[in-house]
Amino acid sequence: MDRKIRLTVIDDHELIVAALQRELNKEEDIEFTGTYHDAESALADLMRARPDVAIVDFLLPRMRGDELIAKMRARLPKLACLLFTGANDQQIQTISVAAGAQGLLRKPLEHGTLGTRIRAAAAGRVVVDESSLERLFRHLQDCGKPDGKGPLTEGELAVLDLRAEGKAYKEISTTLGRSEHTVHSHLRNSCRKLAVSGSKEAVTVARMLGLLEDNKQPVPSAASAPELLPPDEQGHVKNPDPSKPRP
Repeated sequence: MDRKIRLTVIDDHELIVAALQRELNKEEDIEFTGTYHDAESALADLMRARPDVAIVDFLLPRMRGDELIAKMRARLPKLACLLFTGANDQQIQTISVAAGAQGLLRKPLEHGTLGTRIRAAAAGRVVVDESSLERLFRHLQDCGKPDGKGPLTEGELAVLDLRAEGKAYKEISTTLGRSEHTVHSHLRNSCRKLAVSGSKEAVTVARMLGLLEDNKQPVPSAASAPELLPPDEQGHVKNPDPSKPRP
């Protein structure tokens, strides 16, 4: 990139934003286009700022970081978003990747590494720290074990494959000749095995593992809210809240 890398930071902690600015003051090829303490301000100014890279805190007022990432990338598809969090949670990482995050910045940041990571993101590379890589590797290992987290069954894959095409539960039931209860059961099992909270994330992770074809259209889902798990046998709907871990 011949010009300076344009950077936006969205974090509701002023001290953290100030620390990031101090860290990057010596980086001559990186310039701030804006710092924001809430998602609404960042979205309102996005098309003016037009950043190349955005650092997005996960726990923001009124909107989670993964939701903001999805909204920002809907407007600027080439924007490289880095999730900024101190929570060591696989689910947070998974839903953020599903939303379009290109990498993860762990709090607290190792001194002197931020500029390098921003340049990598601007160049289109995935940015992830060593501990997150190890957690992902362990998760992929677990997906191959016959202990309830193993490979998905033929029925679970069939349901996910149709969900990847954007089919609703009723359509999947009709296509497969299975009851809606069975479809919901397969989706719950898939989400549990893949350590995710909804079918959109299950489709994303299944593709990453090579379990589904990657030429399907994304599962339609509102960017403003996470998808709920299907109801359980008693008709109760679970909505795991990954925003509970504090950074």
